Amino acid sequence: MNTIQRASQMTSRYKAGRSTFYLWIKEGLWPRPIKLGPRASAWFEEENDSVIDARAAGQSDAAIRSLVDEIHANRLGKKGIGVQGEVMVKGRDKPIRIFEVKAG
Repeated sequence: MNTIQRASQMTSRYKAGRSTFYLWIKEGLWPRPIKLGPRASAWFEEENDSVIDARAAGQSDAAIRSLVDEIHANRLGKKGIGVQGEVMVKGRDKPIRIFEVKAG
């Protein structure tokens, strides 16, 4: 099971502003969030940590982009079909189910 982080948790943990994360997403240097609902998004903690680990290891931006592309591909599965799963949200005792579908 994966743990998810909301934007406020990410800014606190990784010491970067919300706009910085969205800039990195735009540049392909950070994974896109998953939608929890019409007005709620979050990120998988393990994916965030893998990007931070790559940065700490001195990986180039090109290598980080490749890692982020791999993260997105793994979410969708090999056939590009949505993957259903469960994630734990900090502060909740039950997991929530997610389903992500590849856009168009």
